[in-house]
Amino acid sequence: VVLPRFVAGELLREIDRTGVTHATFVPTMLRSMLDDPAMADASLSTLGTISYGSAAMPEPLLREVMQRLPHVRLLMLLRGQNLVGYRNYADDVVRAFVAHAAECGIDVFRVFDALNDERNFVTAFEAIKAAGRHVQGALSYSITERSLGGPVYTVEYYLAKARAIERMGADSLCIK
Repeated sequence: VVLPRFVAGELLREIDRTGVTHATFVPTMLRSMLDDPAMADASLSTLGTISYGSAAMPEPLLREVMQRLPHVRLLMLLRGQNLVGYRNYADDVVRAFVAHAAECGIDVFRVFDALNDERNFVTAFEAIKAAGRHVQGALSYSITERSLGGPVYTVEYYLAKARAIERMGADSLCIK
């Protein structure tokens, strides 16, 4: 479902009307949806997964989603060793962050690295597995113009990266 603009009540009605199973939000959209009066009448019975990205989800909001929508799995985007930022963090910080996110209710971690450098997946994968959660390894899709140096991103490139992610223990694979 694609709406011309975000209006929480309209979205809630569309989820119920069309049987949406997966929805992606930024935290402010999710907050608006939970606060909308239409939430009281929404069944959202078909909604199985809520994913979010672009910002860290505040812990109280995560806990409220778990309480009000206990049937919904929560999926977060995790930039591997960068977590939810744009710089690498030490392994102990990655482990602590993942453990806390899992404790707050994150069920699925979609782990990616913008340059598909699987070395940035290792600690996050290990921490997610230790927390008993689902690791979804993600490939960042890109193309290369010949004028920029030739066919770096080929089918063989993506197959090799997907196999590496599989060997690292991913439960599922996503191309983003």
